[in-house]
Amino acid sequence: MDGHREAEFLPEAEGSESEGDSLLKTYTDQERCSLLLAQLPSVVLLNGSTVSHGDREDAERFFIRHYQDCPKQELPERYHVLVSKYGRLAPLAEVDLSPRSTMVDVRWGEKVEAMSLHLEQTVAELRKHIRALLQLPHHGIRLFYINREMCSVLGPEELKCGTRALHSYRIQDGDEILVVPKVKSRSSSSSGL
Repeated sequence: MDGHREAEFLPEAEGSESEGDSLLKTYTDQERCSLLLAQLPSVVLLNGSTVSHGDREDAERFFIRHYQDCPKQELPERYHVLVSKYGRLAPLAEVDLSPRSTMVDVRWGEKVEAMSLHLEQTVAELRKHIRALLQLPHHGIRLFYINREMCSVLGPEELKCGTRALHSYRIQDGDEILVVPKVKSRSSSSSGL
């Protein structure tokens, strides 16, 4: 008898402790709680915590996704009950949140340098890196992002906010960073673009 089938014998239980169930030890704590909670519809307290409506729904949906690729003869009875409640569910999308990088061209006058940008860095960090790369003065530059696909519609976008992460600009491979010297006098009509 597996751990899930044992749970089917406790439909009227109102509280449960999942600590000692050795049959569920191959799962993470969250998975174990979800699988138990989905099997025990009357449980209102699990491991000393009140079970909210949202917790129960999340657990029941996890239970469906956990079993939906199993052969029909291995599906627990509770699976069919939950599928009638929620329907068949699509698998959850896998999201990669690791830092990304992209290749851009950095243009300073006639000079163009290919650069790998780490998109988790901020505008201030990029500014510092470009100053070092091009050996430019500390506060004497402005940065503009040029989206190659949209440049004819949007034009360049100044990278002003030092704390803003580069990924929020949706920078792609082949886009361009334009480095422009700051104008020293406000009365000058030339902006450098």
